[in-house]
Amino acid sequence: AAFARGGGGGAVNMVLKHTSQGKSYFTFCYDLQYASTEREFQACKNTLDPRAMAVFHHHNPFHAGGNLQMAEIHLHRGEFKLAAELIERAVFFYEKGYHPKYDPIGRTGAVRLLNQRAEDREFLKALRRHMQCVARRGCVRAALEVCKYALSLTAEEDPLCVLSMIGFYALRATEYQWLMEFVETFTGYPIPAKWFPNLMFNCALAAKSGRKKSSGGGRESSSEEAKEKQSADLLLEAAIRTYPEAVKALVEEIDSKIVQTDTRWEFITKWPSSTASPFVNKLIRIFAARCSALWRAPPILAWLRD
Repeated sequence: AAFARGGGGGAVNMVLKHTSQGKSYFTFCYDLQYASTEREFQACKNTLDPRAMAVFHHHNPFHAGGNLQMAEIHLHRGEFKLAAELIERAVFFYEKGYHPKYDPIGRTGAVRLLNQRAEDREFLKALRRHMQCVARRGCVRAALEVCKYALSLTAEEDPLCVLSMIGFYALRATEYQWLMEFVETFTGYPIPAKWFPNLMFNCALAAKSGRKKSSGGGRESSSEEAKEKQSADLLLEAAIRTYPEAVKALVEEIDSKIVQTDTRWEFITKWPSSTASPFVNKLIRIFAARCSALWRAPPILAWLRD
């Protein structure tokens, strides 16, 4: 009950800054009481002492930053359930301050978070941690929905790098058709989604996996099946031609010795070194580390090789 009332210590409120081109831009602001508590939190955080942070959290159990910091401590200890509860508390604390005109589940893309203040960045950090926690519990569809929500708030900037993970959660949630439509239509970020290396490969895998799902659920004409197979093959071929270094990174992540033990993979060693930008190389490394389990199956690996 005390948590529902806020528990004292001030609050965070959302402010409508301006409206432009049919979009409403909001930002979070501390009230005076919470700002004073925030200064105490920052001083405690700068001590780098977990015990001091525990004392602060004991006296301020509803402070969003304190909950997120204690969640990090519990995560390092392997106490995932307690960490998830603290992260949910931090998210709920910010949700209590939503503006009356803020409608995150209304018209898609109608609201934006300016991401100019520390309060905004802390809310986005809480969303990212919440996304990771629900995914760790196996709720990948819920994690995908959090990804969609976070991206809709900051589509032009994507400070959480949602575009580097949304394809993974979509594949895990078997949202194949949605992923292919998203990759083709999302242009909010300065770089269209269809040119991201991880999304190009994930979209190809979605096309192939979606074909298997549809063929398993009922009878399908041979011409339609051949067309869908060709579509998946073309998507994969386009991804490989655009980012060949991603294939090498993915294969090495799956099995670092496969090139030495399987002569059919020798062609990878003959490819030239990567000339991609540091940004693209980082996206490729993240993609290989995160999605290697999805490409590990022998039929998928053989499809990639052939």
